[in-house]
Amino acid sequence: MSFEGWREGGPVMIPLLLVGLVAYTLIAERFLALYGPRAIEEARREGARGRGLIIMRALVAAAPLLGLLGTVMGMISSFEGLLEGGHVAEVSVGIGQALLSTQYGLALAAPGLLAERMLSRRSFQLEQRGGSS
Repeated sequence: MSFEGWREGGPVMIPLLLVGLVAYTLIAERFLALYGPRAIEEARREGARGRGLIIMRALVAAAPLLGLLGTVMGMISSFEGLLEGGHVAEVSVGIGQALLSTQYGLALAAPGLLAERMLSRRSFQLEQRGGSS
């Protein structure tokens, strides 16, 4: 998808991009820390279960909500287009915005949710191993 496609999704696409960048950077860092060669030492050193996972959960939860906000904004734009004469071009821009923002919000959240669950489980397992050693 080109940058133009991102603009067609409306104003929530920039926050969605930022949420995705931060969330997936954090996911990559946690995967390296929790599945790398020094994972048990990392878990022992952290002390607290799941460093960074709370922030990750918040970001993953924010993505579909931002997508939903874009959906509402797109539908409002469509209804305004109907009020201004109901031309197909005016209505379709809002519908396209609604669909794109929803699509990207869900596309960011679904794999992020799976990654967060895997990392939470791994963090718990390492904490159990580290505490019994």
